[in-house]
Amino acid sequence: MFFRKKKPEPILYEVSVFATQNVTEEEFDGWTDDVFEAVSNVISIEHAVLEEVLPEEIEDIRFRFPEIDVTRTFFLAERLTESLGSRDAAPQSYCTNELIGMLEFLKQAERAQKVT
Repeated sequence: MFFRKKKPEPILYEVSVFATQNVTEEEFDGWTDDVFEAVSNVISIEHAVLEEVLPEEIEDIRFRFPEIDVTRTFFLAERLTESLGSRDAAPQSYCTNELIGMLEFLKQAERAQKVT
């Protein structure tokens, strides 16, 4: 008998962009395009204006990622819960003030999944 090895579930992320009020819709669209053109492991991207986000949510992010400057635009990737059981080695979340850092994180997560 032959058995096919079951393909593991893909590990997917949701990305949130937290930006200051002076960021334009075109900048949000540009960041969204950059992410979706660079990787295929992002299922959605949400945009939020920092000044409109609940202080408790910002404090939670500050607690989880103390190196992040929450007064500047930052990018947060959260691993979808449906993919949590697929591979526990994949990072649960990542946060950075730089888009290039977020793209590198997502590309590395995507490459790691293709290797295994």
